[in-house]
Amino acid sequence: MDGPGFVILEHRLPGAPHFDLMLSLGACRDPEARDLWTVRVGERPGGWAGRVVVADRLADHRRAYLRRTGLVSGGRGTVRRVDRGRLWVHRLAEGLVDVSVCGRVVAGRLRGERLAGDRWRLSFRV
Repeated sequence: MDGPGFVILEHRLPGAPHFDLMLSLGACRDPEARDLWTVRVGERPGGWAGRVVVADRLADHRRAYLRRTGLVSGGRGTVRRVDRGRLWVHRLAEGLVDVSVCGRVVAGRLRGERLAGDRWRLSFRV
């Protein structure tokens, strides 16, 4: 995928799986660059529309994850792509991410606001 985009990966580890939402907010195209804004969400992405979900902010991930599936190194489980698509940035600020995404599963306006620490509130409008 060239240009700004997003991906949602189902991350399976021992225990309950979760979903990693990764947004390409940087201009770099180097697959090793760590510029994918990433949050962990416990709920399936098909149910996000019109709702508010709480997510945990993770460290920025490498751009290679826009295309990645399969085993994750270091015994960190496996990832499977659930959705991917284009992304348009409306506003970025400290503690705020406001973008539109267009994928097959998730499409619409996504607004993320930091609650406290690494906890974020994500609201999705279709």
